[in-house]
Amino acid sequence: MVDLRFRSLLDLIDFISEKYSTQQAFVMRKGVRRWKVLYKEIPSYINKIDKILKQEGVGFGEKFLVWGTNSYEYALLLLTALSTGRVAIPVDFRNKPETIKMILQNTRPKLAIVSSFLNSAFIKDELTNILTFEKLTEKLLETLKQDSNPGTKESFKNPENICEIVFTSGTTGVPKGVIIKQKNITSNLQAITHRLQSINSDTTISILPLSHMFEQIVGLLLPLSLGAKIIYLQKINSFRMLSAFKEYKPSHLIFVPQMLKIMWQKFEVKAHEKNKFNQFKFALEHADLIPLPIKRFVFGDIFKLFGGKIKYLA
Repeated sequence: MVDLRFRSLLDLIDFISEKYSTQQAFVMRKGVRRWKVLYKEIPSYINKIDKILKQEGVGFGEKFLVWGTNSYEYALLLLTALSTGRVAIPVDFRNKPETIKMILQNTRPKLAIVSSFLNSAFIKDELTNILTFEKLTEKLLETLKQDSNPGTKESFKNPENICEIVFTSGTTGVPKGVIIKQKNITSNLQAITHRLQSINSDTTISILPLSHMFEQIVGLLLPLSLGAKIIYLQKINSFRMLSAFKEYKPSHLIFVPQMLKIMWQKFEVKAHEKNKFNQFKFALEHADLIPLPIKRFVFGDIFKLFGGKIKYLA
């Protein structure tokens, strides 16, 4: 059993980069190229991003905004903020310009890191220091061969350090900024890791936005703490997800209810197409009584849609 009673996220980074050194942490296909980040490379990437943030004027305790879709760069930016004393402001890529402006006015970050695929021209009205994800990737590649190590600074390990400001409103209302300290994240991570040890060295596909704490804890930090592989997709839709399930065969996935409802409707359509809906409905009604090996056979088509190796859906 993995013991993750760490005081800081920097301790966690040191632990996973050594324990799972040669395993793949992040995988993402961009065009014809597939990007891979090994666990042992994570400290080096964090150090490189640390240097880039310093160059852009973001020092210890200072804020930077992140606005884009999920990617390994986004994940590494969050890990850098969590482990080097910066304050990330992750913003949902679906937010409207007026919401982004409100967030900028209330937080006054030193830098905005945005995807070039999003219309971010309006940000210049509030902040002139803007870096695109694509430019960040270029900067990382420029120093890829340099030997880098983030080192250890005790000031980074203070559990009272503010590491994020997350804007949330539930399903309605104006988003409000919530201050997240390092101790908030480590306590959540320790609690859930204790219950899900069995996903060690498995695979998940990142579906929910990394701007949400649910995805950060359960979709990013939990898999990393147990040596799992995280797959990032350039676009998220039902067709791409089903294709990714078939290709990567995930062991665990997390959804919001609406997304799971859409997936479930596809299962029902498939059952109707095969004239098996009545059998499908009967099996669901008596699922609690069916032994797991038989259940996997009865619901075989659903297991296949998820890639055939699914263990957990949250």
